[in-house]
Amino acid sequence: MLPRRNFWARRMRASHVSPAKHKHHERHLRKSFLFDIVDSMNDIPCTYRISVKAIIKNDEDHILLLREKDGSWELPGGGLEHGEDPKIALTREIAEETGLKVGWMSEFPVAFWSIKKEVGSPIFQWFAFVVYEAKVSGDFRPNLYSEDSQEIKYFSIDEVRKVQLHDNIKQYFR
Repeated sequence: MLPRRNFWARRMRASHVSPAKHKHHERHLRKSFLFDIVDSMNDIPCTYRISVKAIIKNDEDHILLLREKDGSWELPGGGLEHGEDPKIALTREIAEETGLKVGWMSEFPVAFWSIKKEVGSPIFQWFAFVVYEAKVSGDFRPNLYSEDSQEIKYFSIDEVRKVQLHDNIKQYFR
C-alpha cells in the first residue's frame, strides 16, 4: 500500500491543477473524497445491541455461569433497553434469570467487548457487552417463563475454558 501522501499526489496530478492552486485543491479533493465515503456508508446500519453482564464470584474465586437451553454457558445478564440505567437493568436481569438478589455491584464496568454475529437481522449485527462485577445472595430459581437459564454453576477459570461457552462470552474468556 502506498503512503497517504502519494495517494493525494496522484489525485492532484490526475486533476491537472497548477502548483499555485495545489494546496486549496488538495483540501477540496480530500473533503469530497471523505464525503463520498460517508455517503456510501449511509446504507450500512451502525447499530449495536448493548448487553449488560455480571461477573459473580464465590469465596473460591469461581465464576457463576448459566446453562442455556442449547447447552452453552453464559454470564448472567441481558439486553439494555433504551434509556435504561445499566446497573438497574443488570439487577433486573439477574433476578429474572436466577432469582438471586444483587447485594453489591461495582461502580464502573470491569470489562467491555463487542462482537459481530449473524442473527437474521440487517440492523442488529454488532453486539456490545458491558460487564460489572457483582455479589449476590439467595437461592437459584429458574425462570419458568424463559429458557435462558436452565442451571447455574460456579466454575474455576480452568473449568470455564473447557466447557461450551455461548458465543457472546468467548472473547472474554480467551
